[in-house]
Formats: sequence, C-alpha cells, structure tokens
Amino acid sequence: MDLPGVHRWQKYEGGDLRTQIVRAEVQVRVYNEISDIKRRFYTLILPAPKESILHFFMYCYPNISILNSYFTDFFLNSELNWDPSFTLIGAPPDIPFYAALIINTEIIMANWFLFQCRSQKKTPILTNLSWNLNSFRSIFKTFPKYNNAWFKWVK
Repeated sequence: MDLPGVHRWQKYEGGDLRTQIVRAEVQVRVYNEISDIKRRFYTLILPAPKESILHFFMYCYPNISILNSYFTDFFLNSELNWDPSFTLIGAPPDIPFYAALIINTEIIMANWFLFQCRSQKKTPILTNLSWNLNSFRSIFKTFPKYNNAWFKWVK
C-alpha cells in the first residue's frame, strides 16, 4: 500500500511507514484477542449482572425490536416518529392532549406486557403484543375521554 506523497524509501522513527502500520495492526489484533479472552473468562466466573430498567427498555434486543416494530406501525399515520426514549419518559410535551393520552396509554400497556412476559419467563412476540394491546384498547374505548381521544388519533 503506497500512500500519496510518501515514498517507499522514506524512513520514519521506528522503521518505515509500512512497518509501523503492520505493527499497529498486530497490536490491535493482540489487544482484541486478549480482551476477548478476558471477557470469556469473566463471564464464566462472575454472575450475570442484574437487569436494570435502562437495559430492559433501551438495550434488551427482544424488547427493543418488538417495541420498535409495534410503535413504528402505530405512528405510521402520525406526524410523530417513534423514539425508544418514549418508553421511559412518555409522549413529548409539545403534542395535543388527545395524542399524549393515546401514546402514553399504549406505552404503559406495552410496558405491562413486557413485564408480564419477563415474570413468566417468556420471550415477547409481536403478535401477542398486538393482540394484548387491542384487547385492552377495546376496554379503554368504553370510557368517553379515551374514546374521543382515540377517534381524534385515528383521523
């Protein structure tokens, strides 16, 4: 590999440029292998860390993927875009009341579903989440305030 403006015969401190690049690549490779060995060793001797709320809602892949899939479809006809931080902080404060009511209710129901799956030690599935939220939504629609907000959201 020749670099522009650098001739093969040019020498640098510690050897020519190509040698320095090869040394750096070897050092990185060795560091990565040592890190991998340490990681494997410590996972064998240390207990798994307890799951935090931040991990449960923001970094747990099954939860993130199911929430992203569901809420991306849910926000499809809205001018809002789904942000994973909504699961912790709720709907943005600058939206109308009816939209905040619907979004926060959906988030609470989805979080409840995830906690139920966790307590039963089951992997959350998108079809089960959708079915669960639809059944709860039908109950909430019996309340006039939620029903009016839902029809405004659907429009």
